[in-house]
Amino acid sequence: MLTDIKVKSAKAKDKIYRISDFQGLYLEVTPRGGKYWRLKYRINRKEKRLAIGVYPDVSLKEARKKKEHARDLLAEGKDPSIEKRLSTLKGSDEENSFKNIAESWFLKMQGSWAPSTSKKRRALLNNDLLVSLGKRQVKDITTPDIVTTLLKISNRGAIDSAHNAKQVLNQIFSYAKQLGKVEYNIATDPTSPLR
Repeated sequence: MLTDIKVKSAKAKDKIYRISDFQGLYLEVTPRGGKYWRLKYRINRKEKRLAIGVYPDVSLKEARKKKEHARDLLAEGKDPSIEKRLSTLKGSDEENSFKNIAESWFLKMQGSWAPSTSKKRRALLNNDLLVSLGKRQVKDITTPDIVTTLLKISNRGAIDSAHNAKQVLNQIFSYAKQLGKVEYNIATDPTSPLR
């Protein structure tokens, strides 16, 4: 059975290897040092694998919770891989909101910024971007919505903040595209007044 220390200290080797937890849950370690949670299970007499998440984004405790959820689905006769795909396609309203995507992006990027940059980005999100766009579904936001948000900022004389907002929106929508939440990055549209 795995412990937090064993997971953290697992080192890369020449080939992919696995460290088992229990009930089919295991950690897969790649030659580049990537650590991936997987669940091996059987349904309709076939052995399958479910991708649960990437360590450290998904902790051992969280991986076990996701494993239990998958086992509950199996008990109901449902295939966890198919249910995960369907859930990703639907996505909850909250999960796909601009606020949720922006917060996820902020947490991911925060460690790479100087404290002053982090403080400015947080203020920009709280005071402007989340106020205008936070409750909207990220896929429903249009280029005119972006332009309106940027114009609100620049019209109060905060030109530098408007340019920073454009950069941040570009990064957030690029991140949303990587997550599969939007098809393209609308913040890079050349019709923006702040090119």
